[in-house]
Amino acid sequence: MKKAILLLVSILIFTVGCGKVENTRYTGTVEATQIDVSAELSGMIKEIMVSEGEQVEAGQLLGKLEDTALGLSTLQREAAYQAQTAQLADLKKGTRQEELNIAYQQIQGAEQLLRAAEDTFAYRKDLYETTREMFEQGAVPEQQMKDARYLMDQAEHSMENARKAFDTAVVKMELLERGVREDQIKAQEHLAEQSKRAYEQTKLQQDKTNINAPAKGVVLYKNFQLGEFLPMGAPLVTLIDLEDLWMNVYIPEKELYRVQLGQKIKLISDILKKNEFLGEVIFISPRSEFTPSNVITKEDRHNRVHEVKIKIIQGQTYLRPGMILDAELSE
Repeated sequence: MKKAILLLVSILIFTVGCGKVENTRYTGTVEATQIDVSAELSGMIKEIMVSEGEQVEAGQLLGKLEDTALGLSTLQREAAYQAQTAQLADLKKGTRQEELNIAYQQIQGAEQLLRAAEDTFAYRKDLYETTREMFEQGAVPEQQMKDARYLMDQAEHSMENARKAFDTAVVKMELLERGVREDQIKAQEHLAEQSKRAYEQTKLQQDKTNINAPAKGVVLYKNFQLGEFLPMGAPLVTLIDLEDLWMNVYIPEKELYRVQLGQKIKLISDILKKNEFLGEVIFISPRSEFTPSNVITKEDRHNRVHEVKIKIIQGQTYLRPGMILDAELSE
């Protein structure tokens, strides 16, 4: 019985030893996100506010293109927009009492002129009738009758003009009493909106002469100098995000079962004083490929492998792009 127990223990030890998966290392190069920061417009470079190696924050102004003409146009359109807006506000306030008072005074004045013109016409008409009768009787010459007729016609013309002026004053008063029509307000709203869009479009173009950092990073390159012409879409500077580091390793198909998304991976450096870092698997290629020729591996390069991307989540401050690390798959 004792011999049988020893034999069973030996078999178990042999099985566990044979089934053990040893730690395996796969080598990769540290990489970082690079961002080319360009302008949406083309133009002469007016200012560059940063230097190579400088840390910048998201939204920070990096450079500026010449914007004198756009700035003047923006000011002009802003003034036009403010004028249209003020006129709209004035219309929406409606008729003021002082406007009604002035209109009433204009009616009174027009009415007085009309009454005077009517009296003058009546007088000239009577005078003409009398002169015509006297001419028919031979008491006055024909020219005197013609002069009387001319003065009567002039008085009638003046009376008609006075009546038109009075009617116009009355209509104006009625419009003021009714207030501003809705269609007038809508028309002015349309003009104000057009002015606003024109101003905003010009302001947007002027804002595009500012070149801002889209994200936090370090200035890696200044690609142009002050006073040079920057084509639209060309990068003024190139940023690198030293906090967003990763590495790619290539895992053989037979070992792929040991890797999962979200898995924490120990990263090891053979050179740095701090030689252990932590990464997280964020991508596993669904397609296999032959091992890239630039990958350092002990395996046969004809083996099929899967690309695995590991984001470095601990110890980034000690690392720089281009450094070599080993990703260790534990048992």
